[in-house]
Amino acid sequence: MLAALGCTPDPTPTPTPAPIPTPTATPTLTPTPTLTPTPTLTPTPAPAPTSTPTPAPTATPSGYPQAEVTIEGSTFLVDVADTYERRSLGLGGRDEMAREVGMWFDMGGTGNATFWMRGMRFPIDIVWISDNLVVTGVAERLPFPEPGTPDSALPYYSSGVPIRYVLEINAGLAEELGIGRGSVVSFAPLP
Repeated sequence: MLAALGCTPDPTPTPTPAPIPTPTATPTLTPTPTLTPTPTLTPTPAPAPTSTPTPAPTATPSGYPQAEVTIEGSTFLVDVADTYERRSLGLGGRDEMAREVGMWFDMGGTGNATFWMRGMRFPIDIVWISDNLVVTGVAERLPFPEPGTPDSALPYYSSGVPIRYVLEINAGLAEELGIGRGSVVSFAPLP
């Protein structure tokens, strides 16, 4: 499940809160989140530098938590999609992904999972992983949709068996690295 999200800053914020949209029922096969706009803050001038600057925390470019996933001797630096919003967005809206990078989805429980390629701009492999960190299957070389493809025309990709985790990597890497059913996965969160 992938959804494209976005917001634009409001150059003239108002002191009154924006009304919260009321969710409406939409007949779809996949639930779509109803999102509220992200509040914007009035910019404040940065303080003048001091003689000993305080180091800024290093955030990941995506803002997601990160981890290292090792499988068949290859290690990937992954963004961790561990909330509904992060899982819904997934890799949608990104133009590319480095070879040693991926996205790890923690589905929050064990069950059959279904994904689509909404908002994707490059092909991927989807690696389905059980709750005991063993690969149950791989969907390889999934093409990204043509721009303007309606959601109703997007194909769905299913795990076929209960899984807990999903690893998305660049198309063709699963075959190249020997990732397949029975491969053992290790997951190590980064600070």
